[in-house]
Amino acid sequence: MLYPPEGAAILPLVDRWCMAQGLTSFADRIDCVSGAFGRSYLRMTDALWFISEGVVAQDRADGRLTALPLDLGLTAGPVGLMTRPEAAPSRSQQLFARALKDAAEALPIS
Repeated sequence: MLYPPEGAAILPLVDRWCMAQGLTSFADRIDCVSGAFGRSYLRMTDALWFISEGVVAQDRADGRLTALPLDLGLTAGPVGLMTRPEAAPSRSQQLFARALKDAAEALPIS
């Protein structure tokens, strides 16, 4: 099992999903979010990988990886920008954040 390590943004979401499924531990757990390692390891094993969809989107589209048919609704979480709290955002970061906010506000609410 490839699992998000401490500090990974998706760790709380994966932990919440696993608890809801009654999964409390994995005997052969490897904490990792490295795309390169995950792809290589999966080719050599029958492991499962908890990873953000965007990381493996191209692999799935190419048929190299597949998603299991699981209800992952509990893993849905907020999307945002992560920055260091002590760093003041640059002008480029401010412009990007504003453009992202404008684009998100233009999306239809489902």
